Amino acid sequence: MPNARVSFNPVTGPSSAAVTDTDGKYVLINKSGELGAVAETHAIDISTDLEGTHKLGAEKVPPKYNTPTTLSVTVKVGDNEHNFDLTSK
Repeated sequence: MPNARVSFNPVTGPSSAAVTDTDGKYVLINKSGELGAVAETHAIDISTDLEGTHKLGAEKVPPKYNTPTTLSVTVKVGDNEHNFDLTSK
């Protein structure tokens, strides 16, 4: 999904986020400006309402993926790749 904000939110440490490119790929940057995410389990939020407007039609991602999310991943030390298959049901 292009132009979606992907946020990794750990229990401890800084969160990381990115906006997907036209192919739906992303590279995370944490709040300290460093690439990647801290090594631990993260709740994942995905949203197309990049401005947080909550206007009708601004959000194309079902709520279960952003408010509150049902997605989580464990980031390990080293290179990681996490893809998310979103469904509308």
